Amino acid sequence: MRRNYKVTVRRICAAAALVMVTAWGIPALAPAALASPAVASAATHSTPPRIHPHNADDCMGVLASYGYKTKTDPRMHLWYLACQAAGHFPNPVAGVSTCMGGLVVTGILPVQAFFACTFGLAQRFSEEQWCDYNQSSGACLNAWGGGPYVNVYKNGPEISDTHGAFAVFDNTGTGYSEIAYTGSGSWAGRCIGDASNDSSLADVSLDSCGSGSGGQGWGVNFTWGTSGCPAGEAWFKNVHWNGYLGPPANFVNGSHFYLNKPSKTCLNYFLEA
Repeated sequence: MRRNYKVTVRRICAAAALVMVTAWGIPALAPAALASPAVASAATHSTPPRIHPHNADDCMGVLASYGYKTKTDPRMHLWYLACQAAGHFPNPVAGVSTCMGGLVVTGILPVQAFFACTFGLAQRFSEEQWCDYNQSSGACLNAWGGGPYVNVYKNGPEISDTHGAFAVFDNTGTGYSEIAYTGSGSWAGRCIGDASNDSSLADVSLDSCGSGSGGQGWGVNFTWGTSGCPAGEAWFKNVHWNGYLGPPANFVNGSHFYLNKPSKTCLNYFLEA
């Protein structure tokens, strides 16, 4: 069953080692309140933990299924902190975005981070789609055919495949946000950026998301906010082009999205639960 959630999007500034943020208008928890696996195991029945994780162990289990050594890797405590963050926001997209930022900066790949983080939610979902509902025939981000180009899918979210699945996360290593394609196909795990990774092309394709230490493709970095948008919607401003992510004027089904739109395009998200 699909559900459409409207949210007020706030700037997320997560730090993997601290997980101390104000996201989506809700203060996150201090590090001391987020128990690591070692702290959790030391808790007694007579002294309940300060915070009860929302399926953080499930999140870690997904990482383990991808081959990450969640019991012995030096990063395991950072992973656990990020996994806990997923369940500590009333808004599920905020939780996943914060969790993904904490995992990606430690080297977890975006798609793996997305699916691990959705398993860190009390209410899980499998897709996150973004659409402009403010036009007569809404324009949704869609990696047609699985990529690499990101085009307009009209009239609401795509329900026949996963090519409309994109997850926003804050790369805490760069200080910018990225929009990762989490659908099917060989381009999964790439991020929205300049077409063909060509710095002279402002239409959108999927490029390298890079890592916490860099390596992002051209046009991958964004800032985002809510000013000027209806309640529950957000705009994405591209750092390279100093313009906004949006469809062209008079778009048709299959038109490319662009990174250099002069005015804000307010997007809302849709979750498949």
